[in-house]
Amino acid sequence: MISRLEVWGERLVVFSTFLFAVSIPTSMALDNIASGIGLLGLLFLLISKKLSPFPSLKPLLFLLVPQLLEALIKFPAKIFKTDFNLHLVPYFTVYRTLLKKDYLEKLLLLLAISSIVLSFSVIFEAF
Repeated sequence: MISRLEVWGERLVVFSTFLFAVSIPTSMALDNIASGIGLLGLLFLLISKKLSPFPSLKPLLFLLVPQLLEALIKFPAKIFKTDFNLHLVPYFTVYRTLLKKDYLEKLLLLLAISSIVLSFSVIFEAF
């Protein structure tokens, strides 16, 4: 039986992924909101014990070395003030969403539309 936490976790993860598709080209503030919603969805999935399958962290290790070093240097005073969530949450939410094949075309369309809007706004600002 599917629990309510699992259903809401899945919904929040998918919603977060669609927010990332809009916010990555257009808005940095919306990025933080999408990260928060994604973290909440992943937390719901963790509580309901339905977080697996889990993506591999090997592709991210090279990108996170500077942040890991900074966190170790500032340990313990500022270890929680790093921005790991901004880099890791999109990776986990998009992985989780793309396990369901029917979202890929919708995500690509939304990302294309938001990128076109960004392109037109840059062209408009240039004139």
